[in-house]
Amino acid sequence: MSIREYKSISRPKIKCISKGRDQGELFTPQCLASDPESQNIYIVDKEKKNVNVFTQTGEYLFEFTKIINYLLIGPKCIFVHHQFVLITDPFANAIILFTIEGYYITQIKNRYYEGSNIYLNGPTGIAVDEDDSIYVANCIGNQVLVTTQERPFFSVVLGRIQTHWPHAIKIHKEMIIVLDNLSPCVGFFSKDGEFISRIVTRGRNGQIWRPFSFDIDQRDNMLITDVENRFVRVFGRNGEIIKTFGSKYGFQERVVGIAIDKTNRIISTQQSKINMLIILIVNRMLADIFKTVFIIITGLLFTLIFLVLGWYILWRMFFSRYSFLRELILGQEADSQSRETPVKVRERNDKPIEFTSLSRRKRQNVTF
Repeated sequence: MSIREYKSISRPKIKCISKGRDQGELFTPQCLASDPESQNIYIVDKEKKNVNVFTQTGEYLFEFTKIINYLLIGPKCIFVHHQFVLITDPFANAIILFTIEGYYITQIKNRYYEGSNIYLNGPTGIAVDEDDSIYVANCIGNQVLVTTQERPFFSVVLGRIQTHWPHAIKIHKEMIIVLDNLSPCVGFFSKDGEFISRIVTRGRNGQIWRPFSFDIDQRDNMLITDVENRFVRVFGRNGEIIKTFGSKYGFQERVVGIAIDKTNRIISTQQSKINMLIILIVNRMLADIFKTVFIIITGLLFTLIFLVLGWYILWRMFFSRYSFLRELILGQEADSQSRETPVKVRERNDKPIEFTSLSRRKRQNVTF
């Protein structure tokens, strides 16, 4: 797609998919993918926990089978490769494999092979190259993992040094292109993990603040969605900014997923601002509840510690004072008893001899 065509873009001409939970509707759409052969559009819905399939004109076809409802907890990204569909679920730490008709095949979860300690930890972006090698953006693990036919276990291609919070990934012209959600930036690496270049732009005045997804057209232009600024930013092959378009310029929704089909049509998914507002309110309510519970538990804990410590101090003070009085009283009683009580002693001839006990300081009336 040429630069002129991008400059003519202002807003989408067709909004063909309605919002809802019924069949053929979308509630919280995430990433999407276009089938290179049929041009059908596969859209992941996080709230409905399914994948909806539409034609290139937006007509509803079908959704994936019911088995997906218990396999997926929070589906995120999707990739269509030949006759297969791969879906990542960062909450289940799994990659689910389906046919393009929506039939379940298998799932890849945390695996340990040959003593390897590499595992899925919040997988988001996913891509497959021409050699059928699977590349996964291990979001929480701050890694990009790869599994090949020769090595059926995950190995690290990019580690924590190269990427911070990888969210989306593409394989383009023997390069691994990683979209970092928190930095935010786009990094270009070789398949061996060697750094090539990086596009860094952060801000709210036309820059990228929270990138979510991206795709590359036939002219190597890159389209990046920004869910915070609610627009799509188009970068040229050298990193220059070509065009900005999307929801911020006329709509209230947030642009989330984006894909470019073989005919160079731009397809994007958007989330309602009302949806995001409800989620934000719920999140704030939960945060307030957790904060209140934490304050109450902390207060009770400190109160308990204070009571136990105070009781211990009082007990020690009372015990030490009581011991002193007891020693004083018992000492006086012992002196009085020693002065008045006669003690009988027997010698070997069993003749009793009476005498009065000795006091501590003075000998008194001793008779033998």
